[in-house]
Amino acid sequence: MPGRVGRKRVGMRDRGPGGKRKKKPWADPRGYGLPSLAGALFRDLRSGCGADAGTSDRALPRSGSRAGSPFPDAGMEGARRGRAVSGGSIHRIPRAPERGRLRSIPVHGTGGSGSGHRKAERNVSARKQAARRSRKTRKLDRIESADPADGTLSAPRRAKRAGKKAARRVRDQAARASDRATEATAAARSMARRARQQSVARVRDLGNQARDRVVAARAPLPVPHLCFVVSPRRPIPAVTMPDSIRVATYNVHRWQGSNGRTKPDVARAGYVISELDADVIALQEVLRPFESDGDDPLGQLCNELDLHLAFAVTRQHRRGQLGNAILSRFPITAISVLDISHSRIERRGALAAQVGHGDASLGVVATHLSLVDRTRHRQVQSLLEHPQMNSGPAILMGDMNAWRKCKGSQQLEENLNLHHNVDWPSSFPSGRPMLALDRIYARGAAVVEVRHHDTPAARKASDHLPIVAEVAVEKGGAEGVS
Repeated sequence: MPGRVGRKRVGMRDRGPGGKRKKKPWADPRGYGLPSLAGALFRDLRSGCGADAGTSDRALPRSGSRAGSPFPDAGMEGARRGRAVSGGSIHRIPRAPERGRLRSIPVHGTGGSGSGHRKAERNVSARKQAARRSRKTRKLDRIESADPADGTLSAPRRAKRAGKKAARRVRDQAARASDRATEATAAARSMARRARQQSVARVRDLGNQARDRVVAARAPLPVPHLCFVVSPRRPIPAVTMPDSIRVATYNVHRWQGSNGRTKPDVARAGYVISELDADVIALQEVLRPFESDGDDPLGQLCNELDLHLAFAVTRQHRRGQLGNAILSRFPITAISVLDISHSRIERRGALAAQVGHGDASLGVVATHLSLVDRTRHRQVQSLLEHPQMNSGPAILMGDMNAWRKCKGSQQLEENLNLHHNVDWPSSFPSGRPMLALDRIYARGAAVVEVRHHDTPAARKASDHLPIVAEVAVEKGGAEGVS
């Protein structure tokens, strides 16, 4: 196989039908139209004259003269030196391409005119010119980008530096804008917070002002005080207090019945009071309507039952005055009102009276205690220290709100005489009594019997049932005090 002067990268153009590799021009000159002499000369050059053939670029004249030829003969000897003669034309043998570098192989024509050779040389020349232009362009770019000798910047560098300055300026402006936006956001939040605080404070001030105006316009809460004491219009004979009397306590629930929604009806509760047939009765939650609403129902009750009556106002109700009352078959000889409102939430009071004459007298205290255990304890202490409870036989009765064991109820049981029953009778609610809220205590007297008055009329007249007790009075004053 003839040798090759170099390697050529094989692509799809170098492959024939079926993907087979095409033979090189120097390997198969017949396929490319080369004369067999060129192949022989190429083999000779490959074997002995490769160096001269590779460096020879001089062209031989088309004739066979020796003028301008360094060889003795322009025929066979010239071909051996690196030329090939074909049909009167002399063709240059291609220089061996370097290893690893692509180089086109000129394709020679078969007519001996040298058109293929000239075309190949034009292609090579065009590529060389393009390479020179590219090198020149790169060199000019390097020269233009270099700084001149006078220290000024070249145009490309000036443009690049100007671009960098512009980008830096834009970044700085963006950073400043972001900072300003952050500061504006913080300022807006602070302003909103201050506005919210000011608005809340303003609303509170307006609320306080409105509350002060309402309080100023509203009548002040009355301190528990004695409202009136009345006696029956009809004259009644004098009654002497026996050794044993019947006492009762009754929460009338503002005369509004068991549900507290009906219109106040004094006659309904008055009927229950008449059923008790008690000598002394303590009433709680007594409602005395305003004078403009007609006749005083308490006066009517006093006249109908032929009982003496004392009424003390504890607080103001939308329908009238609300407080405690004492009804007595015996004359009321002394009376006092005790303010036991130890809390700003609710007003509480007690009405103390002395009924009877001389040795046949009895102290009666009617009260309505608080719902709070601590306040109720303080109220009990105030009641036990009252002079009416320490100057002779006395009875303390009323709505104690003792719905559970507490310090107040324990103190009452320790300091006052108890009834003989094991448990207190239940009085609330009237429809189905379960809680013993209403109680009767005695000092200097003995509670013989205590019970609740459970009748159909009592269940409808109020939400509490009346509590009735038989009390044996110890005559003689203070010696009966325990």
